[in-house]
Amino acid sequence: MTLFGNSIKLSKTQHPEIYGIVEQQCAELGITKIPEIIVVKSDGIINALALRFYTSNHRYIVLYSSLVDLHLQRGRIAELAFVIGHELGHIAAGHLSRVRNLILFPGKILPFVPKALKRAQEMTADRFGAHLCGKQEVAEKALLAMTSGTISLADYTDAAAFALQENEMVGFFAWLNKIYSSYPRMTVRVREIGAFYSANSNKPLPNAVDPMATSTSTTI
Repeated sequence: MTLFGNSIKLSKTQHPEIYGIVEQQCAELGITKIPEIIVVKSDGIINALALRFYTSNHRYIVLYSSLVDLHLQRGRIAELAFVIGHELGHIAAGHLSRVRNLILFPGKILPFVPKALKRAQEMTADRFGAHLCGKQEVAEKALLAMTSGTISLADYTDAAAFALQENEMVGFFAWLNKIYSSYPRMTVRVREIGAFYSANSNKPLPNAVDPMATSTSTTI
């Protein structure tokens, strides 16, 4: 596969400090088969994704190099753990399941339903990441760093002030932006991290169960 010839595959001997996070989180989530973890050159694009090729049963987590640098150059490996936990959350919640996606396929032909489903999946994955990294501030800072994309400002951006920006998203065009988007706004994601910790700080996440199914995708 071309991907493996042009990227860094993590393992027990290749950047074990990051691979160890993956092993620990997989154990906590009950994921018995650890996905392939790959770092790809991204030239400033900040992203991560969980994927599964339809021709293979293998699952992959791809970390973009600029995202890795954004966290590690600030010495914030716990923030990277949130990102990894988010992507593993997609796997644990069954978002890559062929059977699940086949069952949901009829609903995906309805207007706006696929995007709404994708937004729900991203919020679910955030809850997994927040649970696995263990601290509200870490989860919030990880999202804030990805929002600004700047190493210089990431540590000094206030999560509460940022979340309040969501109050400015009012009116028809704000609603239109929401329903046409496959991803929740970052202001919403940061706000919901606080709500998650307030409601679930002492509750473990059930293994391989989608929390969105009982309470109210796939890239970061």
